[in-house]
Amino acid sequence: MPTAPIGFLGLIPICIFLSKLIELVVCKEADEDEVVAVNYKTRIRNVAKVATITFSNGADNISVYVPLFAQANGEQLGIYIAIFLVLLGVWCLAGYLLVKHEYIQKLMQRYMHLVLPFLFLGLGLYIIINSDCYPWTIEKINQSTSSNTGSIIIPIITVVLLVSFIILSSYLTYRKTPPESFRFSKPQAI
Repeated sequence: MPTAPIGFLGLIPICIFLSKLIELVVCKEADEDEVVAVNYKTRIRNVAKVATITFSNGADNISVYVPLFAQANGEQLGIYIAIFLVLLGVWCLAGYLLVKHEYIQKLMQRYMHLVLPFLFLGLGLYIIINSDCYPWTIEKINQSTSSNTGSIIIPIITVVLLVSFIILSSYLTYRKTPPESFRFSKPQAI
């Protein structure tokens, strides 16, 4: 089974980018004193986002590690796993120490809601570009049709999907946001 189509999972972080960008533009910022209660559904939604992004980002790793592990003997496999776990621990420790630094923590609390959507966009574009999913799909469509329409069909489908997601995300954002919290709402007459 080809791994190139897995790259289309890069559209998920791009959709998350669009959703966060719509929330950023539409909703005014909460006051720092305002406590936002994180309910169970929000936690589950966040876990699902992280899991999806991790899965989509790791798709290209499957194509590298499956052949590597398939040819490895027991000793080599043990070494690979040990190195992976040590380096994973180093990354986790570095992330923990970075976030615990007071200046960086304040900086992240202040600006992360502005930066995060663009990190999702970059991650999604990186996944799509490195997976070669678009050239692979265009080639498959061109092989199955005589008119070589793959380079027209795929961009149209992508645009329709992203525009549909923007419309759905905008609707859901407007629906759950009270009118007085819109960033661009008109002042109320007293």
